[in-house]
Amino acid sequence: MSLHRACAFVKHAHVPGRTLRLLRALRLTLHPDKVNPESRRRRGFSLIEVLVATAILATGLIAASRAALVATNDQGALRDRTLARWVAHNTLAEIRLQAQQAQVGTASTRQAQQAGIEFTAQTKVTATPSPLFSRVEVTVVRTGGDGHVLAQAVGFSSRS
Repeated sequence: MSLHRACAFVKHAHVPGRTLRLLRALRLTLHPDKVNPESRRRRGFSLIEVLVATAILATGLIAASRAALVATNDQGALRDRTLARWVAHNTLAEIRLQAQQAQVGTASTRQAQQAGIEFTAQTKVTATPSPLFSRVEVTVVRTGGDGHVLAQAVGFSSRS
């Protein structure tokens, strides 16, 4: 007996519901076009489904590009702060290596370059309770920048 005849038989005979559902599912699986001739047209995606998928994909790509931009900006700022810290510590080392103690009340500005970037180091010398030491504070900004302090270092200068 063919599947088509079995399904026709099921329509006219008393068959338990479970068997009927099984035969109908089998018929739909083997001959989907015979059951519903319009099913061929419904196999693709609708325009709405494509638009929703495209919107979700676009949102994900925008978020990924934004994350990459933020990471790049953070990396540049971190590089500038690291180089400025090196400039501050180099300036303190130069002051410590001088034969004379740094004069209290003096302020000076030095230009320095690290990794091809120009920095301005501003030093300020203040007194300490001990006359043998002077407190030296170094502040570093990027030359030609917005004046934002990138690094600060504090050290002491002593008599030789």
